[in-house]
Amino acid sequence: MFRSRLFLRHFATVSVIIVTISILLYRFTVPLIKSTTYDIERTAGQNLLNVVYDLTHKIYLNIETQRQLVIESRKRELQNVISLAQSFIDTIETDFNAGHIGREEAIGRMLAGLKRFKYGNNDYIWVANYQGVLVSHPDPDLQDADLSGNTDILDMIKLAREQGNGFHRYQWSRLGGSQQRGKISYFQDMPSWGFVVGTGVYLEDIEADVKHYQEVAITELRDALNSTRVGHTGYIFIFDANLNMLMHPNPNIDKTNFDQLLNPMSGYSIGGELIAAADNAQGLYYLWDSPQDPGHYVYEKIAWVRHFKAFDWYIASSVYVDELRSNANALGNRILSVAAVSLIMALVLSYWFIRRLTVPIRRMAETALRVEAGDLTARSNINRKDEIGILSHAFDAMIERLRENIDTLDARISRRTEELNQAYDKERQTEARLAEAQRMQAVGQLSGGLAHDFNNLLTVSIGNLVSARERFSAIPELDEYLEPALRASRRGAEITNRLLAFSRRQPLAPIPVAIDGLVAETILLLGRSLPEHILIKQENAQQNCISDIDPGQLENALVNLAFNARDAMPQGGRLTFRVSVCDAPCGGQFDETPPPGNYVRIDVLDTGSGFTRDALQSAF
Repeated sequence: MFRSRLFLRHFATVSVIIVTISILLYRFTVPLIKSTTYDIERTAGQNLLNVVYDLTHKIYLNIETQRQLVIESRKRELQNVISLAQSFIDTIETDFNAGHIGREEAIGRMLAGLKRFKYGNNDYIWVANYQGVLVSHPDPDLQDADLSGNTDILDMIKLAREQGNGFHRYQWSRLGGSQQRGKISYFQDMPSWGFVVGTGVYLEDIEADVKHYQEVAITELRDALNSTRVGHTGYIFIFDANLNMLMHPNPNIDKTNFDQLLNPMSGYSIGGELIAAADNAQGLYYLWDSPQDPGHYVYEKIAWVRHFKAFDWYIASSVYVDELRSNANALGNRILSVAAVSLIMALVLSYWFIRRLTVPIRRMAETALRVEAGDLTARSNINRKDEIGILSHAFDAMIERLRENIDTLDARISRRTEELNQAYDKERQTEARLAEAQRMQAVGQLSGGLAHDFNNLLTVSIGNLVSARERFSAIPELDEYLEPALRASRRGAEITNRLLAFSRRQPLAPIPVAIDGLVAETILLLGRSLPEHILIKQENAQQNCISDIDPGQLENALVNLAFNARDAMPQGGRLTFRVSVCDAPCGGQFDETPPPGNYVRIDVLDTGSGFTRDALQSAF
């Protein structure tokens, strides 16, 4: 074969072209893919940091909301206390109006009773006349004290006389104490008796209630961060401006001060460098130890930091640089392996194809030369139409020498022509199947690349939809449009992830899923896709059927079955999803008998025409 100059010339040309194209593709594609994958991994770490930052901001907003709720609750409590004092004063005023007691005795009873009233954290009721004298106060040093020079007392008296009641925030000391503390008082004018009655609560008591809520929120955040990972070994940690580690998955560092911890790469405090790198998209590179090699700070890491000013926290996301590169290298090696296999297959196919092309040509040429030399027994036995010139010349010589056998020769020529036609048809079918197989292979590779690009686009869409939903959460009408769009975007992300999973052979990700709820969500999605003349119905034999399954794959299977049912019901009909619980084997036929246990069974029923007998035999 290799003595054939035609074969060598064609095979060498095709081989050089294939190898050149492969080298160019690898040279210009693989480095770009590695760089893009590395950037994607970096972006994923930064995005996770942004998610934690937003979560912290929500916690801060919730704490501020809780603080306002506590303040309003305490204000209502102060109003209730003054209402009780008002009722007490009204009782004495009734006796005074009935003439049972005199005015001085009535005032004495009021002031003495209000002075003894205590509640909460040693809180009390005070009474001041219009001249600014405290005529009733549980502190002996303030009893009958003239506070006409105190602007806060005068402001409360003035506001009470003008508006009848009100709130005022000022500084005051606790009973038995001397340190001034923030306080909110509610006061009410008693015009019949010429004094103002008030009571208050200290802001530190309010902050104590808020602090409990804050501690609960921080504990929940800590639990969430302990289970959050950036890639395989990266993590999130939080510290304050004093370099106190507030949250860290390593118990040896968590809740400690790390101001003396140095960066082996620079020799400076790693805490100071992290603070300096806050809100810098480039991040901070430093050396750290590995979980597999603790104590040896020789592994390069990168950290991104954001400063949360409300708490004066620094939230950091860190990951090993080698881990960022590992995914890019793995993808590059996989592409190299695929390229090598493709190159070998292309060379083998080229050899096979060129050999099939040149061997018949050479054989027919030799046969034609033998016939021309007078060897009437020579036969090529090749049913192709190549090298027609040589073949025609040989048969012309045979016709000239065997004119008397023209009839027999015509029959043989007719039979051979039929054989050539049949062989040509068979060759066309074979080439069509080969072209189809190559096309499907190219489509598979292309779909993997497209799925990767669409996944990036859908990530941006989902992020924007989530941000819009959070930002306009107060507009329920808008959420009715954002929720289907977000669900559809996630559906598209799941489809692209399944294409990527097929091309990269990634495993399924089963999680506990409420099957009836997933079926209901699928029906909601199908309601916008199927024609109106198809009625969709769900029947649940039992609620809350939980099973470990990949929800995206199950939803894809249900959607495909629903679309098949749609095609089987062009005139409309009823599509029913039935969810039930049964024991194995749940009836029916199985390729492998399932082990005993409880199973969730999903029946998809339609009123279509169904499979024909021949189609049923071909189904798989």
